[in-house]
Amino acid sequence: MQPEIKTWLGGARLDSFNATWPFARLTATRELLTLRVVWAGLFEFKPEHVRNLTEFGFIPFLGKGVQIHHHVPDYPARVVFWHFSWSVSWLIEELRRLGYAAV
Repeated sequence: MQPEIKTWLGGARLDSFNATWPFARLTATRELLTLRVVWAGLFEFKPEHVRNLTEFGFIPFLGKGVQIHHHVPDYPARVVFWHFSWSVSWLIEELRRLGYAAV
């Protein structure tokens, strides 16, 4: 049986570095959450690396983001995946359903 793979295209913020759409891709399976950002690299999180997922946004009407609160020491403290949506609560729920920061 093939693992369930979900993929979204968007932008990203890594501390003060910002990549706009379409320069980031978020891919999730039950085993690995991957954020690939052009010019910044690849960031991989296992479910146990993700402490919490929260909605992030400071530019109204231009999209919201999912902030990945993690404990990977070599990664930027602020990791946000931008998606052009009024709300990203649906995306947070999808990631939680896959086992990331499940409450």
